[in-house]
Amino acid sequence: MLLNQIFKPSTLVRNAAVLVLAGVFEGASAGEGKPEREEIVSRVRADIEYFASDELEGRGIETKGIELAAERILAEYEKFGLKPGMPDGKFRQPFPVTIGDVAVADSTKVELTQPDGTAVSLKLADQYQPIRRGANGEATGGMAFIGYGISSDEESYDDYAGIDVTGKVVVVIRREPQSRDGGAFGGKSTSPNAYIDRKLELIRKSKAAAVLFVNNIESPADPGADELADPSSFGNEGEAVPFVHVKRSVVDSILKTTPLKVGDELLGSLAAVSEYIDLNLKPVSQELPGWNATVSTVFKANTISTDNLIGVIEGERPLADETIVIGGHYDHL
Repeated sequence: MLLNQIFKPSTLVRNAAVLVLAGVFEGASAGEGKPEREEIVSRVRADIEYFASDELEGRGIETKGIELAAERILAEYEKFGLKPGMPDGKFRQPFPVTIGDVAVADSTKVELTQPDGTAVSLKLADQYQPIRRGANGEATGGMAFIGYGISSDEESYDDYAGIDVTGKVVVVIRREPQSRDGGAFGGKSTSPNAYIDRKLELIRKSKAAAVLFVNNIESPADPGADELADPSSFGNEGEAVPFVHVKRSVVDSILKTTPLKVGDELLGSLAAVSEYIDLNLKPVSQELPGWNATVSTVFKANTISTDNLIGVIEGERPLADETIVIGGHYDHL
């Protein structure tokens, strides 16, 4: 039977892990004595610990770890005398796999125009990351800061009160007020107001043109890292406006130039805004006079190549016309 009749190139082979099979083969030839069994168990345990180690990075596609796993498996193939299973004399069977979407760099941009007319283009994947939950498209408009983007009668808190953001590019903080200790609005746990679905629903109703989403001071686990979300972190396309995640430093630069005014107080950083809202539980939403933004997001399928590892054992004598095909399923579990 032809290999392409046995395997579908679009899926990883899942017959059995070669290292386990190798242990079975050796155990059979060595006998069933206790020392031999203990040696097999010890060796298989070592293999499992290696594949599960931090060094292999979870064996995700496109990681160094998955290639280290492949090299380990191929060494075992050769050790136990398996022959390459591909017509070109190789063990590897390359095939394409799609793992989500990526932004099209040439068609994706975030450009901020300051009150003095200076235009600044943010750096993709360094200062901002388009999020797939938003729409493909372009939006240009004035800018507004709308806090956490929350409107809650239950909490008597409304970031949308007294401000019209129609056609605006809005800056929205992740999560919700008073989340520093794991609670929210003085409670003990996260409330539904923090959910991205609820935030985006309100943004859609507000008729904003686009969203600049920024980590709150407590996110991520290492606040100093200020990591950008993966494009697919919040689900697939579903909203009518472009949606990008920006670094806190971007928002800080905006607020440094144009501080939010609350009475006689000026809030010139995201930390200052967050502290004020946490202490007072009062929104500070307001337009950012003189600021304009153009947000363009275009996505494409992220298709990459990975490999099946195929080894064969040729039949002998009465079984000479038969072949055992062994595949090592070695990507992350």
